[in-house]
Amino acid sequence: MPSTVRPADPVLMAIGIVCLLLAAGLLALPAQMIAAWPWKLPPLLASIYAGPFVAYGICAFMLAREARPQARRIVLASMLAFALLAIIA
Repeated sequence: MPSTVRPADPVLMAIGIVCLLLAAGLLALPAQMIAAWPWKLPPLLASIYAGPFVAYGICAFMLAREARPQARRIVLASMLAFALLAIIA
């Protein structure tokens, strides 16, 4: 059986790092993040936004090492759909 782990993809690692840093900032420094956010953001919503950023970041880290193309394709498609729907909303 072939291995399902490969060397980490640097693009997905960068996405994971950025998402987890955003989540940490939204949770630990909400006032500074609210000031830098592109639209008006109440403090409670800043904490709520941290959850999807954590999930997206962890998913990117896990996917960065996935070797099976079919598994990568499914997860990348769902990540792209989530990002596009968030931009549209």
